Amino acid sequence: MIKKVAVFCGAHSGSEKIFSEHAHEVGKLLADAKVELVFGAGNRGLMGIVSDAALDNGGKVTGIALEKLDVFEHTNPRITTEIITKTFFERKEKFLEISDAFIVLAGGMGSLDELLDVQVNNQVGMIAKPIVILNTLNYYDSFLAWMDNAVKYKFLSDENRKQIIITESPAEAVNQALNIQAPSKEDWMSRLRI
Repeated sequence: MIKKVAVFCGAHSGSEKIFSEHAHEVGKLLADAKVELVFGAGNRGLMGIVSDAALDNGGKVTGIALEKLDVFEHTNPRITTEIITKTFFERKEKFLEISDAFIVLAGGMGSLDELLDVQVNNQVGMIAKPIVILNTLNYYDSFLAWMDNAVKYKFLSDENRKQIIITESPAEAVNQALNIQAPSKEDWMSRLRI
């Protein structure tokens, strides 16, 4: 059963209002489902929006802060639980450890790094947890095209490519994160075969 969903997203709000609207909707939907939000702890941009939406709707929120980034992102003072980490590696490890599923909203390099870290850990059987990309305004289309090329040129199996669920709907992103069957940890080697 999914009890905690990590949401990776930007410390900026982006150029279009729909990015903020989708972040707000995801936070609200997680709270409505009684699922704890786990996020990067920031009080800015989409991070602040998704966490405030969860809190405003009675949700629990855990923030995993990177000590060095606190001067920029400013930890949301309203969160239920704060975990402070010293390095990005430690932060990502904590996300993998305490989260049952992952939703990726629009963001920068950090969001992409976190997405890839989760997928690589799924790919090699270290974890078996659902990952969903909310592809607002086709934001991740170039990344998805890169993955399709990796499959085409035999650097990535189609099976591993298909583990990342793609949707343009916040409701569908939350629904998939809560209900999709994650890949098995045991058959990871067969999924690597191209």
